[in-house]
Amino acid sequence: MRMSFFQAAMPAVFVVLGLGAAVPAFAEGAIAHGYDGHVGMSWGLRHREAEERALRECGGRSCEIVGRFERQCAAIAVGRRGAYGWAVHARPYQAETDAVRQCQRHDGIDCVVVVHGCDE
Repeated sequence: MRMSFFQAAMPAVFVVLGLGAAVPAFAEGAIAHGYDGHVGMSWGLRHREAEERALRECGGRSCEIVGRFERQCAAIAVGRRGAYGWAVHARPYQAETDAVRQCQRHDGIDCVVVVHGCDE
C-alpha cells in the first residue's frame, strides 16, 4: 500500500502542532494589604504564585489579597493615619496617579506611591 506525502506527513504535523498547543503560562500580578498598614505587590508570576508572593511581601498578620492584574501596571500608595490606595492601569504613571487619589479619598494625608510595577 502506497501513502501520499500528505498521509505520511500527518503524524509529524500533529506532533509539531501538539508541542505548540501547550497551555500558556500567563503572568499575573497581585496586590495585598493588611489592616496593620502593611502592603505587598507582585507581578510577572502565575496566579497562585503572584498571590503568595504579594502576601509574603505584605508581611503582616492581617494581609489579604485586595486586587489582581494581568498585562497592566499597578501601584500602591500609602499615607498617614493608615490610609492606602491602589490602582491598575495600562500606563504606569496613570496607575500611580490613581493610587494616590484613592489614598487621598480614604482620608490619606501625604499619600505617596510605595510600590509600583507592570506585568507584561
